Order: sequence, then C-alpha cells, then structure tokens
Amino acid sequence: MNRMHNPTHPGEILQDIWPEGLTLTAAANQIGVARANLANILNGSARITGEIACQLHNWGGISAERWLRMQNAYDAWTEKRHRRANQAFF
Repeated sequence: MNRMHNPTHPGEILQDIWPEGLTLTAAANQIGVARANLANILNGSARITGEIACQLHNWGGISAERWLRMQNAYDAWTEKRHRRANQAFF
C-alpha cells in the first residue's frame, strides 16, 4: 500500500503562479471572490470550492478540475493524518 505524501495546499500553487505586482485586492476583483476568502486560500486556511475553481480557471488558465484534484488530495491527506492522530488516543 502506498503511503500518501504531504500534498501542497492549492493556495501555495496559487502563490507560485501569482503575477508580480498584483495586489490581493486587485486579484480578488479579477477572480470574482471576496478579498478575505482569497487571502484565506493563499494562506492555506480555506478550501478551493467548485465555484472558485471555475473562477480560477477563467483567471489563470489552470483547469477547474486540476484545482479540485489538488484540493481533494490535500483534504484526504489532512483527514488521514487527523484520524491517525485521534486513533493514537484509543
């Protein structure tokens, strides 16, 4: 059985492709999301939803499906790690 590695939160990927000089406010307006929501995605404390994935696709060209695969991989790894930590106490 393959062990899951620590996948990157999609917010980190978004940071990597961030256009130089683009402010958070301007990007949020371009993408069509709330500034606070975009900030939370970038810092890894919020998920990329289907709606946001579509908006990111229109903005940056990475497919919505790819954004969602990245988010799902991160969520699955986080859940597995959380379950392992909780099982250690029983």
